[in-house]
Amino acid sequence: MLSVLFWNVRGHNLSSPVAGMAALRNVDLVVLAERKKNHSYTGDLAAATGKPFVVFKIPGCLYLHVLSSVPKPQLDIVEADKRYAILRVDRPPKPDILLALTHLPPKGPGANSLDNQRSVAEDLHQRIQFQEGFFGHSRTVVVGDLNMDPFETGMTSSKGFHAVMAREVAARRSRRINRKTSSPIFFNPIWHYWGDKIQRPPGTYYKGCSLTDCLFWHMFDQVLVRDAVGPQFDYNSLQILQSDGVNHFCSAKALPNKAVYSDHLPLVFELDV
Repeated sequence: MLSVLFWNVRGHNLSSPVAGMAALRNVDLVVLAERKKNHSYTGDLAAATGKPFVVFKIPGCLYLHVLSSVPKPQLDIVEADKRYAILRVDRPPKPDILLALTHLPPKGPGANSLDNQRSVAEDLHQRIQFQEGFFGHSRTVVVGDLNMDPFETGMTSSKGFHAVMAREVAARRSRRINRKTSSPIFFNPIWHYWGDKIQRPPGTYYKGCSLTDCLFWHMFDQVLVRDAVGPQFDYNSLQILQSDGVNHFCSAKALPNKAVYSDHLPLVFELDV
């Protein structure tokens, strides 16, 4: 199994809690967004897990920091840009997979409008499709801070990630739109973790405001899964974490403690590869 941890650390030095989660969840791959360059994580990770974690350098990728205990021949860079990296995980005899890591632009006026977010999502989805064509399969998983909620057009539109909330819909793999075959479909399992029906954080990011339209809880940090890789994705392992086993990342009000940790909560999941 390959265990992956993603966390937007918001510039904080969270080496100790990251190491704690890695030890608790037997993590193999740590993906951090908004890490400051002078914050090192390898020492605490190695001490806590007993694994030789090293920085997995991705040239040109400015917004992500990856630490790996996976032997180098089993993990390779397929393509990268400043906000994303597509990796190939090849651990025979298991089928290889593509793992796309990303931290997409935040919301805002002008260049970071909702339309632009959809455009950026479309561009990344096209690059993923290109690599799927090159490798001859669509065993692909996307993880990262997408800075969109699951219902936004950049996520759901066929011109964006084309990510749906039901596996049976994603199992179609594509659909007909205006008599043409659409872009491939992703299943977005994070839908099942949104809300407070079960005792866990109702999202990964919280922002209160005085506007008329305010969701408060958001699910900007997401995992997208192609139907072809479904048999290798352990859906029960996907969790929003609020503790490293010792420290709690939420305040007494059950909101992300952004003063000490981050305004985002981390995600973890496992792949059978």
